Amino acid sequence: NHHMNVIEAVPTTHVTFRERQPSSRRGVFFEEIHTTKPHPSTLLQRETELDTVSKLVDPLHFVQGKKSSVGSFIQLKSTPSTTHICIKQGVQKLALHRLAEHIKSQAETHPSRLLIKRSVKGRYIYRALVSSKRLLAISVKELHEMLVELSRRKNKYVQLQLKPNQRGGKINDMVANQISML
Repeated sequence: NHHMNVIEAVPTTHVTFRERQPSSRRGVFFEEIHTTKPHPSTLLQRETELDTVSKLVDPLHFVQGKKSSVGSFIQLKSTPSTTHICIKQGVQKLALHRLAEHIKSQAETHPSRLLIKRSVKGRYIYRALVSSKRLLAISVKELHEMLVELSRRKNKYVQLQLKPNQRGGKINDMVANQISML
């Protein structure tokens, strides 16, 4: 619409002819069927709307990897090189303790660093939260307290990334083999 500077969908029709069954008196004739085809921009708009809704429900929607979870408030998506962790607000302390145990056991077998997702000028950056040397030195209890502090923030969720120095690790193996994280 050039008056409102808006792109509008133009409905197009598709006509097919179907042969009707012959009746005893009239003979054979054709029936015209009109169907409207959707405009490509409306299909694209529906997909983007679906993506925004699924992003609200699942913050790791666009992240590649295999899904797993620790309870209903902690979601994981794992690839051999990274494990994305999303901790939603209202998470139970026992689930955070279990996650801290998994992170610590991963760090012992494959030295890993823990990164946190930060927003800088509208772009996202992963900043170092715990280095690989410090992750080896701290206990599960200290890591659990750190995760509790992160989950108490006012945000809807906190997104972390566990990056091993070498590909693989215990968490990735558990997710790949569909072993329960609980």
